[in-house]
Amino acid sequence: MGCFCQRRKFVRFVSKLGVAELQKYLHDDQDSTLKREVTYLSPTSITQMVMCISDLVERNILSEMRGKPYALLADESTDNANRSQLSVMVKYAIGTGTVTRFLGFIHLSKGDAAHISSSLEQFLMAKNLDLSLMQFLALDGCNTMSGVNTGVQRRMRHLSPFTVFVSCRNHRLALCLAHLIKRFTILQDVDATLLSLWKLFEFSPQKMAVFKHVQTVYGKTPLIITRAATTRWLSHLQACSRFVNRYKCILDTLDGIYEEKRDPEVMGIRGHTTNKMIVATILLLCDILKPVNMLSLYLQESNIRFTSLPC
Repeated sequence: MGCFCQRRKFVRFVSKLGVAELQKYLHDDQDSTLKREVTYLSPTSITQMVMCISDLVERNILSEMRGKPYALLADESTDNANRSQLSVMVKYAIGTGTVTRFLGFIHLSKGDAAHISSSLEQFLMAKNLDLSLMQFLALDGCNTMSGVNTGVQRRMRHLSPFTVFVSCRNHRLALCLAHLIKRFTILQDVDATLLSLWKLFEFSPQKMAVFKHVQTVYGKTPLIITRAATTRWLSHLQACSRFVNRYKCILDTLDGIYEEKRDPEVMGIRGHTTNKMIVATILLLCDILKPVNMLSLYLQESNIRFTSLPC
């Protein structure tokens, strides 16, 4: 029933865009004496409406940017179905300002630079975009994308030699922490401790329930452990702060679980969480990562000026 109501709302939305046939349908739908042969509420009809709107928006964007210099932004990610896809956006000038538009997704069968650059070239050619007008190319900082000799940026600049490559600054910040973790053993121990804590509660509803109950007993709002991952920006500061803010609750939860089940894994995690060097490093990271995260959030703003960075 809920899905049916959502379809009806979508049909009403489309009718307000000026579709006369749908407006007539909604008007006639109020008359209960009329027999309806067409409802426009089937999944096929809804899909066709979405595709029509998508095609119209795309034509307007391509018409708006035709013949103008533009910057191309592309980022690869994996969806919930574990399918690799490349998100493509463009930025160009309109009047005295600039606008950023989403062009679409490219589904990737391979993750190497040759396949990504070839797919991106075909995508742009299919939309009749002039590669010679691509003034800037923005990609993340991994070797596949930013490689000097065989990366995507190098291959695309072979097609458009005057294009200026811009590496994602936020990704560079994330890579700094990733390289530091590889270099220092104590940071590896901290990373492993935070990850093991997250896994302990994330994959066990029973243990998570104990953790939330202990927080309630302490008079605190029940929170979950944040996952620390180098691929997720800002996550290490959140994980370290959560560790510090709920430190007593974490220890009492681990003690309670161990007393009940005598699980050696729990005792091992508790040993790491009470290690003086690990705890001290986490406290230090809470202070170090705060300005780094402020800079990362600032760099994610749509319009930034490096001459007026916040203090």
